Amino acid sequence: MDSSKFIPRDLSWLSFNERILLEAAREKVPLYERIKFLAIYSANLYEFYRVRVASLRRIADLKSKKIDQKLELPTAELLSQIEQTVSQQLDHYGKIIRESIIPTLVKEGIHLYFNEPIPRELWPDLHHYFRSQVLAFLTPVHSQQLENQFYELQDHQLYLVFILKTGNSNNNDWALVNIPKELPRFFLVPSEIEGYYIVWLDDIISQHAYYLFPVSKII
Repeated sequence: MDSSKFIPRDLSWLSFNERILLEAAREKVPLYERIKFLAIYSANLYEFYRVRVASLRRIADLKSKKIDQKLELPTAELLSQIEQTVSQQLDHYGKIIRESIIPTLVKEGIHLYFNEPIPRELWPDLHHYFRSQVLAFLTPVHSQQLENQFYELQDHQLYLVFILKTGNSNNNDWALVNIPKELPRFFLVPSEIEGYYIVWLDDIISQHAYYLFPVSKII
């Protein structure tokens, strides 16, 4: 059987996941359903990288010609095609959010802040939420702790990366901060301003990073 007539199963699966993304792009689909399609696409892609891509990378590390001969494509080539395909899909994903989902939410009186400054009138509520709810769950980890194996990264945990400059040193350092799984990823700001204002938990942490690294300048 001529294998050139078939698409490798991992690339075929990515095509299937893209069809879910295309549903999110359809303006005739109800807004809430479109957001759900985006969530399904993201969850699928996360699981794909956690299982399939992780396995392929382990195979690539073995550098075994016998294994490559049994695969539809050499592992390195397959990984490269996966990265290219996912990169294109994520560009489309971001475009859907920026140019369609967020403007439609605004028309409905819901403002989801995404790559834009948060108005100062919302800062007091964000500051109170950070101090009273978020701060207790954060664990900053400096690069030296990881290099010296004093800290082990947790599975299924998201992290923010901060580049730090301390004193007059010309060398920059970096650190990780966990995004707490115990808290919702979005925060609905209890503001007296008309409408609904939603801020990413990631942005709230980033906005208050000076609490976590008081002697460093965050670059």
